[in-house]
Amino acid sequence: MQSGYCVVRKRGDSGLSNNTAMAVKSRPERPDSGPVQIGSEEHKVLFYRMLLDSLGPYKPAVINWPELEPDALGRLVGLPFWQVAVETESLTSMRMQVFADSLQDPLLKEEVALNAFEERRHKDVLEHLILFYGIPLASEPDYPVPIDPVAAFMNTG
Repeated sequence: MQSGYCVVRKRGDSGLSNNTAMAVKSRPERPDSGPVQIGSEEHKVLFYRMLLDSLGPYKPAVINWPELEPDALGRLVGLPFWQVAVETESLTSMRMQVFADSLQDPLLKEEVALNAFEERRHKDVLEHLILFYGIPLASEPDYPVPIDPVAAFMNTG
């Protein structure tokens, strides 16, 4: 692979219907999966297509969580990472949205905002699971809004 290029693989249709998504999906497929110049218009469109293709239609509030036997519930509740998981998703979604809000390019702005939306959904899933199974959590801290949106985005795993 040459520096400044990435390899792109085709993916299926996401079924989403907002105007930007439709405009991106209406562009013809690439005839091959060869190198794409990083930062090019084609790269942005393919990046957005990848986000749309990987976005599932699930709604966290309607996930049907199974009843668990008492021993299984105890193991689930006793896992030590719930607080960190919720805080990580909160912080990540906030950083993604702050970065999206700082962008001027409309397509890139929407791409990053879509990623922020997905990170918020991850938090919503966790919150519904935690509520359903009665997992105790402390209140989340207040997260300071990043001064440098680009640095915050780049430092978000």
